[in-house]
This record gives sequence, C-alpha cells and structure tokens, in this order.
Amino acid sequence: MSTRPLTRLRALLHWFHLASEGLMTRTSQNFQTGTMAACEKETHRAARAEFQTLMAHPLPGEEPWDAIVSALAIHHLDDAQKLELFGRLHEGLWPGGVFVNAEQVSGPTAFFDDVYAAWHERRAAELGTTPAEWDAARERMRFDRWASVEHQLAWLREAGFADADCLYKDNRFAVLAARRAK
Repeated sequence: MSTRPLTRLRALLHWFHLASEGLMTRTSQNFQTGTMAACEKETHRAARAEFQTLMAHPLPGEEPWDAIVSALAIHHLDDAQKLELFGRLHEGLWPGGVFVNAEQVSGPTAFFDDVYAAWHERRAAELGTTPAEWDAARERMRFDRWASVEHQLAWLREAGFADADCLYKDNRFAVLAARRAK
C-alpha cells in the first residue's frame, strides 16, 4: 500500500491546524469482501447493502473526532441520505474538526455530465480498458448517485458546517472539505 494518501492527509490536517499524530483508519473486512464480491459479479448490490448497514450505525467511538475522511463512498447514497450523513458527521466532530470527502461528483449541468462521461470513457480506453471491462464499469455506475459540488457544499453548510469548499476537482472527481465551527 502506498503511503502517499496518508502523507497527503497529514498535510491536509496540518493545513487545518489539526494534530495528525495517532491517525487511525478503520476498514471493515466485511465491506471489503462485499465490495470485491460485488465487483466480481459486476453489480454493486452486495456492496450497497453492506454500505447501507454501516451507514445505519452511529459513528465509531464514544468521543468526537478531530477529522473524518471519506473516499469514494458517499456517491452511493441518494441526496437525502447524503444530507442526513453530513449532519451526523458534523455532530461527530469536535469544534474546529474537519470532514474531507474525496468523491465522484456530477457536473453542474447535464452538458458537463456528458462532457465528463465522454472524457471518462476516452481516458479509460487510453489506459487499456477493454470494451467488456468498460461495459462492466458502466453497469456498476448505474448504482452511483452523483451530486454536484455546488449541491454538496450547500448540504454541508445546511448540516451546520461553518466552512465548506472544493479543494480540488478534475472532471468527475473532487475533494471537498468542511470545518465545524470552533
């Protein structure tokens, strides 16, 4: 496993003036297994069921967190579930804590959705994706529930975050960050 993502996360936490020592990550083995099985079957049903189960529980730990980081997970929720989750994440942070979400997003309009989709398919082909692999990927993407950066930033603010912004965006991929007021 590359340490680059953890190095970048520590840099981001430092930028927000949060301690990054003792950074803890949690990964559910059941979720990993469910995701792999779902991908092998070319469907997200197993992964979505496990994800929904995980989302139904309170955040882990008895105390709030300094930072909560999510990557490529929340786009499986519908818009109402995203807003509800953002509220729970806000409540799960210490004052001044941050939430960082590296996520797939929709375009701000249907025009940009089409541009992003064409770019994605072209880029996948350039990287050697076979037509069968692309068809399988498109089948999996049927379960994605992308939301625009603008909508997600508005939902983060509605959930109570004092500050919310898009720190990085490249076509359909974005990194959003939000801070709970001190």
